[in-house]
Amino acid sequence: MRVAISDTGSGIAQEHIAKIYDPFFTTKNAPREGQNRGTGLGLAVTYGILQEHAGKIRVESAVGAGTTFHLEFPFSRRHSMSDAGVLTRYPGTAAVPATGRILIIDDEAEIRESLQTLLELEGYEVSTAANGSKGLARLGEKPFDLVLLDKALPDLDGFEVLAAIRDRDNALPVIMITAYGTLENAVHAMQAGATNFVQKPWDNEKLLADVRETVRRRRVKKKTSNSSAL
Repeated sequence: MRVAISDTGSGIAQEHIAKIYDPFFTTKNAPREGQNRGTGLGLAVTYGILQEHAGKIRVESAVGAGTTFHLEFPFSRRHSMSDAGVLTRYPGTAAVPATGRILIIDDEAEIRESLQTLLELEGYEVSTAANGSKGLARLGEKPFDLVLLDKALPDLDGFEVLAAIRDRDNALPVIMITAYGTLENAVHAMQAGATNFVQKPWDNEKLLADVRETVRRRRVKKKTSNSSAL
């Protein structure tokens, strides 16, 4: 399947075309007050996801003439819609996702969308939030099996959000994802109650493996706890 996405923006200079998929590369100017310049990871993550799924991406752009991205996705007949993670529903029960519910809290739209696509392709039910306050509000809407939390948020620091999550649910797994992957931050995150600490740009296969194992442990603990309460 082929998809073309175009805009009428300022375009990309030819000398930058070869660099746009590099982690942390950005051509954005310094942000105005209240805006986030971004980390330059959106296209790097998108490229990584496409590569992991045998897809392709190429770009056509000229300064002042906008940009067009061409994406190619492989088509697979291995799974039908009938077996795409759908569980049997019984009268009076809510639908439960086959592999778990995950909340992504990150202020960069490209990162949220890239992570959401990656996880939904694996069968997870994914919700997103653009800042810490909205993320905490999402947590009150339904139960989650895992939170992927950015450290640098525009309203609350990621560690503040982590502390608020721990006040509500000390057992809910939280994986912190950040572009600032220093040893100090990693130690701080683990001491504050994070389940794991991942640096951007992440390795898709490793992240998915971490997510699968974390969600599996969460569900086993919940099942054991529910059985003990009977």
